[in-house]
This record gives sequence, structure tokens and C-alpha cells, in this order.
Amino acid sequence: FYNVVGKVHEGFKNTQDFIDNAINGDTQFSELAKALKDKLGDIKTSFVDDLRNKEGKLAYGKHNKDGITVSRKSPHPLQTWFHEAVHKLTVDKLYDYEEGNLHKLSDKDIEAIQNLHRIFRKKKKIINDKGIETKQYNPFKNVREFVAEALTNPEFQEILNKFKGEGKSPTLLKQFLDAVSKLLGLKDGSILDDVFHHTENLFNEGKSEQKNIAESYH
Repeated sequence: FYNVVGKVHEGFKNTQDFIDNAINGDTQFSELAKALKDKLGDIKTSFVDDLRNKEGKLAYGKHNKDGITVSRKSPHPLQTWFHEAVHKLTVDKLYDYEEGNLHKLSDKDIEAIQNLHRIFRKKKKIINDKGIETKQYNPFKNVREFVAEALTNPEFQEILNKFKGEGKSPTLLKQFLDAVSKLLGLKDGSILDDVFHHTENLFNEGKSEQKNIAESYH
């Protein structure tokens, strides 16, 4: 799920470099950076030559209370950084909800997270019912990965856009955008619509396993 990216430049040195490159460059993250730039500026970014996850496997990025770490081995550093940035902005509230610390959340937070969990379960069930194994795909590990992949992965966005929504929402993608906007505290809930509009224009429908999955939901 890291094989569709915009054009990026070498020489990232800090957080501002990632934000500026996304906004000024011809990338899929331009609108996402514009929408979230006020929330991203205080995040510290560091780089390492080699990064491993808890299982000792190669990793391209991680986040923690100190900021974001990007491996210099990442083939797509811009996508890696934004994936981790979305985690950084959302995981604390998602963990608080999952651990029952509701007193730390506002009513809007709780409503948004409940909607995200419902969308996650519904989408995963539909895919499983079609006989497609979801364990191998990062977005289906948990709601935290679901949110990060849906905001930074155009192929996954393409899949989300295939599902009909509930009530007045035309698609699950629109419902997802509304819920994430509330979770991020964006005053204009429609601002994330631009993220997906521009991503769709940049989406390269090359042959891939993910594209085949997306095509099964027409």
C-alpha cells in the first residue's frame, strides 16, 4: 500500500520540509498538508539509517510522543511521513476510546470515533464476505491503521469510494471524511473533501493487487 505517490524531491531535513514539499510540489498530499498544516508544525521529525518494528522487521517510519522518525531507506519518504503524521494526530484519542478513558474525550470525539469503528467493521465484513482475506492488508489491522491509510493511500481511498454510505452520505468515504474531520477538530468539515478530489485526479490506475480488489466493488 505504499506504491502510489506523487513527485517528491530529495533532501528532507525537518518537518517543515515535508509540509512545504507537499504543498508546493505536484504530490498527492498537497491538499492534506494544507488542511492539517496548522496541526503539523510542532511535530519533530528525525531520520535514521535503519528502522525496525517490534518484530524486528524493516520499517520505514514510526511515531511516538517525541515525534516522527523516518528511515532513510524509505522509497517514498513523503508518504511515509504523512502516514505517521496522521497517526500522531489521531492515535491518542483512538487509544483513549479503546481503553475506556472516555473522560479524556469530548462528546464530538466519542461520536466521531464510534462512527469510525462502525465504518471499519462494516467495510471489513463486506470484504470478508466476498472471500477476500483482509489480514494481509495494513488498513485492516485496526481502526488506527484504517484512518492513516485512508488519508494517505489513494488506492485504499479508491476502494472506500466503492461502498455506498448510510443515510444522506453517498459513500462510506464521505462518512469517513466527516468522522475524521470531527476527530481532528477541523472547523470546516468539508475541507478533507478536497484531499480526496485532488488525490483522485493524481491516482494512477496501474496494474496492482490493490487495484484488482478495488475493481470488485463496482
